[in-house]
Amino acid sequence: MTLTILNIVALIILAHAYVPQIKTTFRTKATEGVSPFFWLLISLSTSYSLFNLLATGNADWYSYLGQFLNAGIALILFVWLTKLKHSWVITVCVTLLYILLNYNIYNMFVLEVTQTIATVAIILAYIDQIIHFIRTKRADGTNPFLYYYFALGLSVLVSIMFMTDVSFHVILTELVNIVLLLVCGIMSQILGKNKKNKI
Repeated sequence: MTLTILNIVALIILAHAYVPQIKTTFRTKATEGVSPFFWLLISLSTSYSLFNLLATGNADWYSYLGQFLNAGIALILFVWLTKLKHSWVITVCVTLLYILLNYNIYNMFVLEVTQTIATVAIILAYIDQIIHFIRTKRADGTNPFLYYYFALGLSVLVSIMFMTDVSFHVILTELVNIVLLLVCGIMSQILGKNKKNKI
């Protein structure tokens, strides 16, 4: 019962994590601080995790719902931010190419390989965003609470993993993700404040 409650809490936190970012993107229409590959990699990672959950068919309903929300919202944000940066033609072409490649890669490799790709992609997403912050020295269009809420949600999931004897390698991956999320959040906050101070 406790594990179910913790999983639902983690799902609520992770779903809510997107709200500040969606509000920021809708309000500012700014994209300068957002890495073009960040949401692409997030969408790639979460979609593979969702496909793998569906393929194994042994997860609880909240796990399916969580990954479905992550994959869907990440893809929507990827398309939305691509449109803000480019024309509709480029947006449609890039999105179709992404879906086609995603589908083919998933069908070409076994579950273990696609899950490894998902893990690598999520770490690369945060690293890419950090590099983007360093290179541009801008956080326009990013909301630090996106990263903080994700870090909080993953912290709850890590607690569950410790309670259920999940592989230490999986726990270590999530701990690395939490650290990278906190770095992204802090950088987004600092760069956002620097811009306000200059104005």
